[in-house]
Amino acid sequence: MKCGARSLSTIVLLVTLSSSQLSAQSTSGPPPNIAGLELLGRGLVYSFNYERLLTHRIGVGGGLAYWSISSSGLFAPSSKSTTFVIPAYLSWTPIGRNHSPYLAAGVTMATSKATEVLLGNTRNRFGAFSTLTLGYQYRSGRGIVVRPTVSRIAIDGDNALWPGITLGYAF
Repeated sequence: MKCGARSLSTIVLLVTLSSSQLSAQSTSGPPPNIAGLELLGRGLVYSFNYERLLTHRIGVGGGLAYWSISSSGLFAPSSKSTTFVIPAYLSWTPIGRNHSPYLAAGVTMATSKATEVLLGNTRNRFGAFSTLTLGYQYRSGRGIVVRPTVSRIAIDGDNALWPGITLGYAF
């Protein structure tokens, strides 16, 4: 998690350094809200996300995903598992209005409950991991947002690159 905190600190520093340019820009900007579906990405499988622009370049966002998996094992007890995944992040689009690089840092939290149906054993688990996301963002004049990304996911000292794509609408 130390690497994730360092990544988040780097993003915050870059955002702070660029904020002096933000006051010199015109007051008309992109729509401040984005709602969409992220496939793979920070939510691992999918997440419904909402992002709010705090300035023309800096945003804060979060999402929610839920899935339920049931299995009836031939060699293991039948089980049912439910999982909630909540990604939260700070984003930055340094240049451009319609076409822009996209940078974000955050944390994804997950909680799950697994029950062995016949035995009645229940396990609750909670976990979190840091994310550092790099991508490209396209915002059409009509509000369509397409954002392909690659996230570095850090879990217990291990790092993995995970692709994703967000399809959304700015309003």
